[in-house]
Amino acid sequence: MRKKKLTAILLTAAMSALLLAGCGSSGSDNADSSAASATGESSNTVVVGTNPTFEPFEYQDDEGNMKGFDLDLMKAIGEDQGFDVEFKSMEFDALVGALTSGQIDAVAAGMSITPERSNVIFSDPYMDASLGIMVAEDSDITGADDLKGKTVAAQIGTTGADEASSLQEDGTIAEAKLLDNYNTCIQDLLNGGCDAIIIDIPVAEAYMADHEGEVKLTGEPYVADYYGIAVADDNQELADKINAGLANVIKDGTFEEICKKYNLDVPEAVTDGSAKDDVAKIMQGDNK
Repeated sequence: MRKKKLTAILLTAAMSALLLAGCGSSGSDNADSSAASATGESSNTVVVGTNPTFEPFEYQDDEGNMKGFDLDLMKAIGEDQGFDVEFKSMEFDALVGALTSGQIDAVAAGMSITPERSNVIFSDPYMDASLGIMVAEDSDITGADDLKGKTVAAQIGTTGADEASSLQEDGTIAEAKLLDNYNTCIQDLLNGGCDAIIIDIPVAEAYMADHEGEVKLTGEPYVADYYGIAVADDNQELADKINAGLANVIKDGTFEEICKKYNLDVPEAVTDGSAKDDVAKIMQGDNK
């Protein structure tokens, strides 16, 4: 009796091991398939990271759906080049890391083309997003010269944050407040937590259009800045497709239609190609 029971146990254990081995193999295949799909390796889908807190470029509507200029532009480029696009919401300062680690294939998130982001390939510039100084409507700050001793906010991980930090380091301003997103920056400004914000001019203009009388931009553009779509530095093939698609949607008028949809000025430097020369200067550190 004891021997029969032991034999039964051994047979059961052997069968269980085989079943587990089979499940483990299947699970591994599924995991590999899922990972490949998540990065567009086994499908015709390009996974694009974005940060939907940057209206009108990427934001969430009242129902939580992601929308915006960058999303429409990527869809148009994908349609032109024959690939599907899937968007993934992430924190802005995590996007480059996700790109270089293979979690996503591209970044379309109002990301500025800068020398510091040399570990990715940027597309040709698609938006003139020069930085400006935003202040409350009743502020007496009229430009950069009036920032001495002030508290200046900017969104963490952006070129605006770089500029604010630089101003603090050289003693021009009292404090650089680097906050999670530009909405938080604006609320901080309206609540008196800071004196000014360094912000992308198109984003500032979009906010002012919907919130008349709250804030204003001062003086001339503070720093030249252009957005590009980023891909991993070993994915030149995708970069070439994005550039080809961008050129085509500019040429056929789709780009202008998307600009108008989001009440953005059509950037002449982008449509006539001169933005590429400006970007070359930026990459050499000459953007002021």
